Amino acid sequence: MPNDTCWRARFTVGFGDTDATGVMYHGQYLYFFEKGRVIAMQDLARSLGVQLADLFTTHVFVIRTANLQYKKSLALGDSCVVVSRIQSVSPVRLFWRQDMLCCDERSVVCTAELEVATLNKSMKPCRHPSWINNYLKEIEFVH
Repeated sequence: MPNDTCWRARFTVGFGDTDATGVMYHGQYLYFFEKGRVIAMQDLARSLGVQLADLFTTHVFVIRTANLQYKKSLALGDSCVVVSRIQSVSPVRLFWRQDMLCCDERSVVCTAELEVATLNKSMKPCRHPSWINNYLKEIEFVH
């Protein structure tokens, strides 16, 4: 069953996000997606009674692959919304789909598909923390 749970985070393009022409620098799109995923993980952890900071004492999440599709440029002062959802999972990876929408939330500015690996503090692949697995079971990603 597909998961339709998503998290939204609103951002405004600042001066430091732009190049000399006032257009958002291409690397900043990935940064906004990263901030969107962190907000999603914080909201998820909080809803399950877990402090995200505690998670980082035992686990690390790293980007294994990133595929971005740029559709439209953002400029200084533009607002956008990053919509983040977990698209699928494996025992040690989360596959995220993220869409950056223009402030009207109708037009897609950029899309990202990311493979995020879960590592232990020795930087070796490991299973997700139990609270993430419990959540994934609840939304029927894991049986």
